[in-house]
Amino acid sequence: GDDFSVLRFPVERFLSNRPTKVALLAAASTQRRFGLGPVDEMPVQSCGAHPMARIYSPEEVVRRMKLDEPPCFGPIDDSIKEHNMFVTEHKELMSKVGEDMKSRPHKSLRLAFIQWNALMVKPNTFQLLAPFLNEEKGFKADEVDVVTIVLQENMKLDSRREKSFLTNLQFVLNLLSTTANWGYPSIAYLGNIRGTQAKTILTPNTQTLIYVMRETHQPTHVCNAEQSIHGGEKGFIGAVFDFPSMGKLAVVGAHLKGWKAKQFEHIFPDLLKNCGSPELGLDSFPLGVVFGADFNEHLHSESLSHLYKTALEDTSQYPAFARVQAASADEPDNIKMTKLLTEALTEPLDIIDSTYEPLLWVVCEDRLVA
Repeated sequence: GDDFSVLRFPVERFLSNRPTKVALLAAASTQRRFGLGPVDEMPVQSCGAHPMARIYSPEEVVRRMKLDEPPCFGPIDDSIKEHNMFVTEHKELMSKVGEDMKSRPHKSLRLAFIQWNALMVKPNTFQLLAPFLNEEKGFKADEVDVVTIVLQENMKLDSRREKSFLTNLQFVLNLLSTTANWGYPSIAYLGNIRGTQAKTILTPNTQTLIYVMRETHQPTHVCNAEQSIHGGEKGFIGAVFDFPSMGKLAVVGAHLKGWKAKQFEHIFPDLLKNCGSPELGLDSFPLGVVFGADFNEHLHSESLSHLYKTALEDTSQYPAFARVQAASADEPDNIKMTKLLTEALTEPLDIIDSTYEPLLWVVCEDRLVA
């Protein structure tokens, strides 16, 4: 039994021996050397400085831009103007709302939210707490009261490994904290009967919600909600936490086919039916709704081709593009533009935000206010 555990679950086995904080961080940063695999570093990508979002309709675009119909392809300056109207102004508004809230007496609840499509993986503790195990980027445990993790397309854990995993999750958070007062984590799986891969017929991959709170921030009630679309892995899994003297917080993870209206027809109504009030709507959750998903969003081929023809009119505005090797004349313009934008994403987050985000926004199939 022990040999099997060492071979199959080396990370959980390592943590069950209760290493020191120094040994933990050393092992997490050099997993291959410690024989813990599967990789030395788990990539961590920030949600950005402005994670709030909203969806808007073509009708709103027409009304606000004073047009007769939704805009078509045009000059980059027009696209930047649209981006400023629908994205930048929204960010500035929400920033003011946040600053106003902070200026008044209030209780705080500091939430770390992690989302990952763990395709066919049975995640281990190092993988899911990667943002806490990188001292240069990510979260600091002392600055967090609640951790929520939503997964898509992952494999379920058997009962033995699940118990070990949850125990280790609590151990690592306590080890990384000045005040070691993290409670025992909870885990829930979407009740789907079909997975996303042919080889998962007997053991379908699924969606998962994991949450753990400090003892000082335990909810008085937890309400669960989920939707499996046609019995498959697509859909959502969520929970609403009722915190004393603060109110309700909704956390939702989902796997959807893009930002299409039909994908959202049941998520919030089902969440409200189970855990809120249809009359109050999302106001049922005074602490907000945290929603993370694999949206299967794609770039729009025609938009990419148009952007390629216009973005290169003044390349001095976009220095990252100059680093991309010249493409062959036979390569389609949409592929050329995709390569340029891929290079742009290697820039620092503030540069992406100020310079390249309008271009990325332009080529999304379904534009989202970030």
